[in-house]
Amino acid sequence: MEVSEFERRLKVVADNIFQIALNSTHDAAVMANQEMLVRVFNENLGTEGQNIGQYSKGYAQYRKDRGLQTAKVDLQLEGDLKKDIRVFDTAKGVVIKFVNDLATKKGRDNEKRFKKTIFALTENESDNAAKNLEINFDDNIKHILDTGEYRSI
Repeated sequence: MEVSEFERRLKVVADNIFQIALNSTHDAAVMANQEMLVRVFNENLGTEGQNIGQYSKGYAQYRKDRGLQTAKVDLQLEGDLKKDIRVFDTAKGVVIKFVNDLATKKGRDNEKRFKKTIFALTENESDNAAKNLEINFDDNIKHILDTGEYRSI
């Protein structure tokens, strides 16, 4: 590759570096959110890896009457809470959070009720997010240097 072509490709990297970082961060956060949702709503585990808890007898009967399982706390009466945790791009960066105040209150009330942190990334989920961000970022830079083109995802 000629020096002028390499310089052109470096300019493509420089011109798009912020968007590459933002997209890479967003993609890593989406993957981390999916990991957390599986842990909380399928594996029924809090942030420290422990079972979320047990339903009270009265609430277990309420769930049973509606045809829902009662063996483990799954936080899925209607499924709203699971749908209400999303990834957002903000002026300060990418965040995983509840979509509104009601969902935030439901999440925090569950953490208080079961006396444990549930809706935060585990150390492993955070580490995976960091690895995914690095891989995504490196892949985008490599693609530009190999092809000379930025692929906006």
